Formats: sequence, structure tokens, C-alpha cells
Amino acid sequence: MTADRARPIKRRFVNDYIGRLYEDFKTLGIVGETLLALATFIVCVSRLLAKPLGAIVKAASSSGKSYVTGLVVSLIPEEQVITATDITPQALYYLPQGSLQHMLVSVAERKHSDSSHDGTQANAGLALREMMSSGQLTKLITLTGDDGPRTVTIKQSGPIAYLETTTQEVLLEEDENRMLQLATDESPEQTKQIMARAAAEATGNVGDAAARQAVQLRHQTAQRLLKPYEVVVPFAEMLSIPAHKVTARRAFNQLLGCIKAVALLRQFQNKIKNGVIIASSKDYEIAYEIMFPSLQRAFAPVNERALALLQLIRHESPRGSFCVADCVKLAGISATEVRNRLAVLVEAGFVSQPESSRQGRRSVYLVDSNQAMPKMALKGMVSPERLSEKLAAEKSRGRETSEESGS
Repeated sequence: MTADRARPIKRRFVNDYIGRLYEDFKTLGIVGETLLALATFIVCVSRLLAKPLGAIVKAASSSGKSYVTGLVVSLIPEEQVITATDITPQALYYLPQGSLQHMLVSVAERKHSDSSHDGTQANAGLALREMMSSGQLTKLITLTGDDGPRTVTIKQSGPIAYLETTTQEVLLEEDENRMLQLATDESPEQTKQIMARAAAEATGNVGDAAARQAVQLRHQTAQRLLKPYEVVVPFAEMLSIPAHKVTARRAFNQLLGCIKAVALLRQFQNKIKNGVIIASSKDYEIAYEIMFPSLQRAFAPVNERALALLQLIRHESPRGSFCVADCVKLAGISATEVRNRLAVLVEAGFVSQPESSRQGRRSVYLVDSNQAMPKMALKGMVSPERLSEKLAAEKSRGRETSEESGS
């Protein structure tokens, strides 16, 4: 996800709420990650919908994922946000009744766990998954009193929008396919931009605290003014995404949810009929920019971070073997991060680890230079231009039908 993809949006929506957001992201100190910031912000706005969105930002340690998400969340009124560094499996059930309705739940770094094999990791996220899917929780517990044991029903109503960050490459499938897959830009160019910003702040040339506070107050006020209208997407039947994976069923609903959240944010620019916002093609244009890279990650055989490492390996060791230490030098990332990415590549069959190597102190991997490089392609998703053509054709047909009826 690079800053370049965000620039066309900024130019086209310069007098729109979206255009203002880009300027304010810059004031907050977000450098080169405006599309990530926008995607995160739209997830935050979706808390007002009947079916909010969830998102997880996957990135290497020190890549700035927590920094960006933290600044974006600061634009949402505090009374509409639950922020936590960790959530225990039972925590959501015992919050005060009604305290989760249309809230944004933002959780810091997901814990690394080796417990997925015994079901502990799956149970830990059960309440969050259920809240994201159905918007409510129901739990039966047994209490023992003077009259003996009795069963009590605990109900917790949502829905919630959900944000999380992680350095893990692969998550529990039940968690992963419920959330938009977001990522930071790990390119050297982005690193240079971040260092330049830090240097400018150190010299006092940027970083006005009062200006940042003004931005936060302005958006918090604007968020309080948003009305939780119902949103309809009149062109929904014209949209499509690749259907070769079962996860497309959830992904398509996420696309529609993103369009609705954008339309809700732009409610002062959109048509409202009988208390219902009518989403426009402009809303889809923004949602497309957000959803395209997320869907690309969801449908790709390997993620872009593992793909970047594979490209380096093939360039340096096209026919030979390599180890974790070699990858650390090549990619400039930690050994833990390298192992995470290699695990993805081994699972996908692009590199292999001999049985003898697994038992030794120095793990050796082999690259398969004959296998074609995986592509981060996404075919079948309707572009904004194609949607405009379809809408124009439908309008033309409607006009012709009207004229025929009149004659």
C-alpha cells in the first residue's frame, strides 16, 4: 500500500470531507500512509452501521502500524471508543449492558501464541468473532445460591467496529476472513519519508501540538454530528469480485459495508430519501481504492510481505540454499519476522526445508527457482470506470423505455 494510490482520490475530492481528511492526516504526522489511514478511518465510521467493519493491520515490528491506527482512532469521540491492550475471552460479556452498541473496539498488538493446536487461541477470539458476525452475544452461566444452582442468561448487544494490529503473518482463519486485511508500506522510500519527518520534528520545523489538537477536536465534533442513517447501494447488483474462494461470500459483504460507511461519512454530499442515504458512484470510487488492496491480499496465494522476501531470495540465491541469517541481511528485518514469512512460503510450496535441517541448529531452506512467481492480481472486481459505464447504460435504457411508453 503506497501513498501514490491515494493521490488521485485527494485530487478528485479536494472540496469533500475525504479531501479534508488527507490534509488533516498530514497535520497529525501521518507520512506516506494516507490510504492506510483512510481505510482505518472508514472502519471507525462503520461503527454507526447495522453491520460494521472489522480490520487488522499486518506489518513488521517498528513499521508504524500502531502509530497510524492510534492517530486515526484519536479522531473518534472518546465516548464512542473502547481501547485495550488485551481482551480476555470473557471480558465482553461482563461489560455494562449496552456499552458495546455502535462502539469502536480498538485492540493493540495481537499476542503471539502457539496454542492454536489445542483450541485456546480459537476460544480467545470467540466473543469478538460472534460480535462482528451477529452483533450480539448470549452466554448461559450457572450460579449457586441458597436455593441451589440456577442458570442465568447474559446478553450483550452490539454491533461493534473492530480494529487490531499484528506482526503475525498468518492468523486463525475464523478471525482472518472476518476482517479487512490492511498493511503498512515497508519500502525503503517510505522509511526515508518517516526519517525525514522525524528529523523535521526534531528541528522544530513541523509538529505543532496545537494544530494536531485542533484537528482531533474538529473530527471528533464532526463524528458526533453524523446521523446513523440506513444506507442503500442501488448499484450493488452491478458489482462483483472473484468467486473462486468461499471467503468471497464474506468479502463481498465487506465491500458493500465499505461503500455504506463511505456514504455515511459523506452524508452531507449524498442524497437522503425518506431517512435513507442513497450511496453514489463517488462513494464506490473511494471504497474501491480502500478495498482493492485488501481483497488482493485476501485472494493472493501469499501475502505481499512474504512475496517481497521471496523476490529477494530468488535474486540472491536462484539455485542454492539459504538460511534465516541470510534473509535478515537481505531484507533488513528481524529473524522472527523472517521465520514468519518463510513459514508462509514453505506452506505455499515456494521454498522448502529439508528434514535434516529442521533438526539442526542452523535451519537451511531451499528455493524452487522453477516455480512461477505468485502474483498479487485481482481479476473480476468492477472498476469505478466500469461501474460508471454500467450506470450510464442503465440510465439510457430507462430513458428509451420512458420514451417508448410515452409514444
